[in-house]
Amino acid sequence: MELFFIVITLLLSAFFSGSEIAFVAANRLRVEVSARRGGSMGVTVARFLDDPATLLTTTLVGNNLALVIYSTLIAFYLEPPLEAFIEGWMGLGPGVGSVFVLILQTIIAAFIVLIIGEIIPKSFMREFANRAVFVLAVPLRISYIVLLPFIVVARWAAAGLMKFFDTDSESLSQFMRRDFELMIEESKRSGELDLDEEESTLLANVFAMGSVRVKESMVPRTDIVAVEENMTVNELQQAFVASGHSKLPIYRENIDNIVGIAFAYDLFDRPSTISEVVRPTTFVPETKLSKDLLRDFLSSETSVAIVIDEYGGTAGLVTTEDLLEELFGDIQDEFDEEDHLLRVLDETTVIASGRVDIDELSERSPIKLPDDGDYETVAGFILARLGTIPAQRDEFELDGYRFLVLAATTNRVDLVRITKAAELVQTA
Repeated sequence: MELFFIVITLLLSAFFSGSEIAFVAANRLRVEVSARRGGSMGVTVARFLDDPATLLTTTLVGNNLALVIYSTLIAFYLEPPLEAFIEGWMGLGPGVGSVFVLILQTIIAAFIVLIIGEIIPKSFMREFANRAVFVLAVPLRISYIVLLPFIVVARWAAAGLMKFFDTDSESLSQFMRRDFELMIEESKRSGELDLDEEESTLLANVFAMGSVRVKESMVPRTDIVAVEENMTVNELQQAFVASGHSKLPIYRENIDNIVGIAFAYDLFDRPSTISEVVRPTTFVPETKLSKDLLRDFLSSETSVAIVIDEYGGTAGLVTTEDLLEELFGDIQDEFDEEDHLLRVLDETTVIASGRVDIDELSERSPIKLPDDGDYETVAGFILARLGTIPAQRDEFELDGYRFLVLAATTNRVDLVRITKAAELVQTA
């Protein structure tokens, strides 16, 4: 009977280990497509895909409980034969012999669980992950219900530890991102992973997107081109032509009251008023995760949303392209050139749009501005350091770089020339 329960706990350990690797290794896109066609089974799979924390907690709690029971049972099961072997064949006394018994128990138990509970199930599930998730989903759901009291305690303990160490989920995800990037670099150096620089960046971006907020991806309010709802259709057409955009927000009285979105191709229907082409729009908070909004876009077949701030005002506008740029970098078109201008003149001087990201500037030019504040762009860096908006033709020096404002308005910095100071050039 003891041996029977040992086998059962080993199989449970293999089940939970294999389930975890199956959901991690599965092609999410293919699985989600299949899940939508899979009825109730597909719904269960989709739940685990949308809530990986529940999946990982279930497999972790289940696997640990199985291992605790397994370790206890196998220790009792192996003790009599091992004692007989140590004392009879090796001639050791009870004192010294018990130490050798403990060592052999540990080695044998660890070897068995490593092979049967870890290596075999994980290798098998990784190979057939896309199909395995549909077989494992229902047993996992049942396990979740059975283990719910333990799972609640585990979550409570984890939340308590994070609060004790003053660690929020966003900082934790940033730590995990850095850890993931280091893992990629180590794997590349050891030859275990054959990725070029673009593939490595894409992998890191995919991982990081789980913590990126819509606020970091949106077009800010000051850059939104919007049209008042009382304008004529001809004026709307001219706004499309002048802006180069295919979608424009329509507002009533002011931009904080967006009433809808107009699509350029709707003008081919020859509407008589703007109201005939205004489509309802989606409003999202600036704290919403970019990955969640991208999923919403795909499921609802929309491609644009208005971002609102905590006071209900318009904070910005975000499109599918903006979200995809978080993964693939800037997707340039003929209308992006002016807004995202970054031109390297020589080894010490660049001309950059105020909207260029600090990271992009460092990657594509010899200028390395510090990224140590609550800003992401060149304009943000200037405003944070100066505390005011500089005027056009203003010159100033910040952090060892000389800035000349080439274009600016009363509320933003559009274009600057950045030059390395002499001392930075000498030390470079």
